[in-house]
Amino acid sequence: MGFLDETFLQSANAAYDAIMNGYVYVDDKGRLHLDQTVKVGTLNFKSSKGDFDYYVTTERRLDDYKGLAALLYASIELKR
Repeated sequence: MGFLDETFLQSANAAYDAIMNGYVYVDDKGRLHLDQTVKVGTLNFKSSKGDFDYYVTTERRLDDYKGLAALLYASIELKR
């Protein structure tokens, strides 16, 4: 996609490796999973400020599409 210049590549690779090593796993049937994606995609401004506490206390999901899509894009970009 080319959104960032190459000065960010080392940090991007480190972040990607941390996600792959900490949140992606293969189950006993050989399927890949992404764990700990935040459930919400929008904020309810009546009950949340969208701050750090909101995101670290909200429910998490396994294989949530928002997280999987971002992981796929990152994988494609970093493996070019």
